[in-house]
Amino acid sequence: MSLVITTCQVLVSGNLARERVVEMADVLKDMAKNCMTRYKFNYPGILCLSQLLCLLVPPFHQLGDQSSRAVFLKILQGLVSQNFNCTCNNLVLHFL
Repeated sequence: MSLVITTCQVLVSGNLARERVVEMADVLKDMAKNCMTRYKFNYPGILCLSQLLCLLVPPFHQLGDQSSRAVFLKILQGLVSQNFNCTCNNLVLHFL
Protein backbone atom coordinates (compact mmCIF):
# COMPACT_ATOMS: atom_id res chain seq x y z
CA MET A 1 0.00 0.00 0.00
CA SER A 2 2.90 2.35 0.60
CA LEU A 3 3.69 2.09 -3.11
CA VAL A 4 0.20 3.39 -3.93
CA ILE A 5 0.67 6.36 -1.61
CA THR A 6 4.10 7.13 -3.07
CA THR A 7 2.70 6.93 -6.60
CA CYS A 8 -0.14 9.30 -5.72
CA GLN A 9 2.31 11.73 -4.11
CA VAL A 10 4.29 11.83 -7.34
CA LEU A 11 1.14 12.29 -9.41
CA VAL A 12 -0.17 15.09 -7.21
CA SER A 13 3.18 16.90 -7.19
CA GLY A 14 3.03 17.24 -10.97
CA ASN A 15 0.30 18.51 -13.22
CA LEU A 16 -2.51 16.03 -12.79
CA ALA A 17 -4.90 15.97 -15.75
CA ARG A 18 -8.66 15.98 -15.25
CA GLU A 19 -8.90 12.49 -16.78
CA ARG A 20 -6.44 11.12 -14.19
CA VAL A 21 -8.57 12.54 -11.38
CA VAL A 22 -11.59 10.71 -12.76
CA GLU A 23 -9.52 7.51 -12.98
CA MET A 24 -8.31 8.02 -9.41
CA ALA A 25 -11.94 8.18 -8.29
CA ASP A 26 -12.44 4.72 -9.77
CA VAL A 27 -9.31 3.43 -8.01
CA LEU A 28 -10.48 4.86 -4.70
CA LYS A 29 -13.92 3.33 -5.18
CA ASP A 30 -12.40 -0.10 -5.82
CA MET A 31 -10.15 0.22 -2.78
CA ALA A 32 -13.10 1.21 -0.61
CA LYS A 33 -15.10 -1.79 -1.83
CA ASN A 34 -12.21 -4.10 -0.95
CA CYS A 35 -11.51 -2.55 2.45
CA MET A 36 -14.91 -1.80 3.86
CA THR A 37 -18.38 -3.23 3.77
CA ARG A 38 -21.21 -3.20 6.24
CA TYR A 39 -19.57 -6.19 7.97
CA LYS A 40 -15.88 -5.72 7.18
CA PHE A 41 -13.50 -2.95 8.20
CA ASN A 42 -9.93 -3.67 7.02
CA TYR A 43 -8.12 -1.23 9.26
CA PRO A 44 -4.74 -1.07 7.41
CA GLY A 45 -6.53 -0.70 4.07
CA ILE A 46 -8.84 1.97 5.44
CA LEU A 47 -5.89 3.84 6.89
CA CYS A 48 -4.20 3.82 3.46
CA LEU A 49 -7.44 4.89 1.79
CA SER A 50 -7.76 7.76 4.27
CA GLN A 51 -4.21 8.90 3.57
CA LEU A 52 -4.94 8.83 -0.17
CA LEU A 53 -8.08 10.89 0.36
CA CYS A 54 -6.02 13.48 2.24
CA LEU A 55 -3.48 13.61 -0.61
CA LEU A 56 -6.14 13.92 -3.28
CA VAL A 57 -8.33 16.65 -1.76
CA PRO A 58 -6.78 19.49 -3.82
CA PRO A 59 -6.91 17.68 -7.20
CA PHE A 60 -10.48 16.52 -6.63
CA HIS A 61 -11.49 20.03 -5.60
CA GLN A 62 -9.77 21.74 -8.52
CA LEU A 63 -10.09 19.21 -11.34
CA GLY A 64 -12.74 16.70 -10.36
CA ASP A 65 -16.02 16.47 -12.18
CA GLN A 66 -19.36 16.03 -10.41
CA SER A 67 -19.13 12.24 -10.53
CA SER A 68 -15.60 11.98 -9.12
CA ARG A 69 -16.41 14.46 -6.35
CA ALA A 70 -19.50 12.43 -5.47
CA VAL A 71 -17.36 9.27 -5.23
CA PHE A 72 -14.88 11.12 -3.01
CA LEU A 73 -17.62 12.38 -0.69
CA LYS A 74 -19.39 9.00 -0.56
CA ILE A 75 -16.16 7.27 0.47
CA LEU A 76 -15.53 9.90 3.12
CA GLN A 77 -19.08 9.54 4.42
CA GLY A 78 -18.70 5.75 4.51
CA LEU A 79 -15.42 6.01 6.40
CA VAL A 80 -16.93 8.24 9.04
CA SER A 81 -20.02 6.09 9.55
CA GLN A 82 -18.12 2.79 9.54
CA ASN A 83 -15.49 4.14 11.91
CA PHE A 84 -18.24 5.23 14.27
CA ASN A 85 -20.06 1.89 14.07
CA CYS A 86 -17.02 -0.40 14.40
CA THR A 87 -15.01 -1.27 17.43
CA CYS A 88 -11.99 0.34 15.73
CA ASN A 89 -13.38 3.81 16.29
CA ASN A 90 -9.96 5.38 16.77
CA LEU A 91 -9.14 5.97 13.10
CA VAL A 92 -8.86 9.68 13.85
CA LEU A 93 -5.79 9.08 16.08
CA HIS A 94 -3.63 8.57 12.99
CA PHE A 95 -4.50 12.03 11.69
CA LEU A 96 -3.88 14.13 14.81
